[in-house]
Amino acid sequence: MLHYTDPVRDSVVPAFAITEAHAPPAETQEDLCPDSSGLNGDIIGLFGMFSDLFRETSADATSSRPAARTPSHIPALQTRIDELHDQLSSHHGQSHTTHFFPNGSFPVDLATAVFTANNFEDCIWSYFTVFHPQHPFIHWPTFDVHKVSLPLLLAVVFAGSVHCTPRDAALSARSFFDLAEDFIFERLRARVAKKEVYTACGLQSIQAALLILALQISFNDEAIRRRIRISRHPELVASMRSLGLNLPRHPGLAEVSDWNSFIAEESRVR
Repeated sequence: MLHYTDPVRDSVVPAFAITEAHAPPAETQEDLCPDSSGLNGDIIGLFGMFSDLFRETSADATSSRPAARTPSHIPALQTRIDELHDQLSSHHGQSHTTHFFPNGSFPVDLATAVFTANNFEDCIWSYFTVFHPQHPFIHWPTFDVHKVSLPLLLAVVFAGSVHCTPRDAALSARSFFDLAEDFIFERLRARVAKKEVYTACGLQSIQAALLILALQISFNDEAIRRRIRISRHPELVASMRSLGLNLPRHPGLAEVSDWNSFIAEESRVR
């Protein structure tokens, strides 16, 4: 707990890596399930306090991977990523009162390294195998990178990127966190204005906002935490109420018409 709350640390994430903070694992190294995505297998040790959940998720990871690998998968995903890149660049150009980058201009070269299909796949996989077991409010089997809203895709990728370090692309992604936060909340306001109650886009906008706030507040930056506490969090709560997401309850079995309806309602409840 002392390491977790140390104000000197840039982020709370490294606190999990301190071996003194965890009891010796009962399992041997051979018992640990290897990560088929190519991520460092030591991530299980890194998140020792969550290792049971992580290992359980990893057991059927191959069959549950969000995106199927087909010859057209990478080009199709890259098309969506390019669209997201263009929207972020445009949003940056329209935000005249906010400076997201040191020199004030959108870092094209840095974005080119971050916004790639391979990097997105690694970060998404990392999100669902590390973060998702602790907060499963996104339904993994139906998460489709080709159909999910761009704000939620961006939030999932950036939330997963903190578990892909020390890769260069993952580290570079942090430069875009503030811009992503502003972009996601701007899209959320648009959904609320349209009163998109009980729609997939409305729900995904809320999920994206919740994820980006959880990510941002994990860093020991006083200005960011103050912004979240005073501005973002109240807006998120108000948006959830406007979209009717404080009303859903678990329906009775007789009220469930089909599987997709059940998943949609369960996601709103969560």
